[in-house]
Amino acid sequence: MPCRRAWWMAGSVWLATAAGTPVALAAPAAPAAPAARRALPDLVVVHVRAMPGGVRVGRCNTFEVVLRNAGASPAAATQVRLAVARPGPGAAVVDSRTVAVAALGPGQQASLTVAGVLVPEPGPWRIAAGLDAARTLAEADEHNNERTIEVTSAPALCLR
Repeated sequence: MPCRRAWWMAGSVWLATAAGTPVALAAPAAPAAPAARRALPDLVVVHVRAMPGGVRVGRCNTFEVVLRNAGASPAAATQVRLAVARPGPGAAVVDSRTVAVAALGPGQQASLTVAGVLVPEPGPWRIAAGLDAARTLAEADEHNNERTIEVTSAPALCLR
């Protein structure tokens, strides 16, 4: 069997034939460029707060929900749901309201008013605002679509 020699030269692999003439085999494949990550929207609940007057038992309460598209592309219209439950895991939702959210461009922020939220009795309550609960929008981060606050409501006072 004839002796063959191989060497690398300027990014190509060369092989010497039996006659000693070099033959280029093939240039090594260039590493594949990482797939460009699609620019996605990223809806974030910035904050939730009870409107002036606080949370009142047995009455319709109003909350402000501020959201932002922190992503690199526009977010389609969706919905935000505000739910009331007792604190702790597995607590049943006692009231909720859903409000439409208009499409948001990159960096755009919106402030929504959610009215008619009932807190049925005194005590501690968890108020959670969640965006795109059905996960119909592809987003850069699906874990920042909810914000929860805890409030304590007192019984209504009757002044005579």
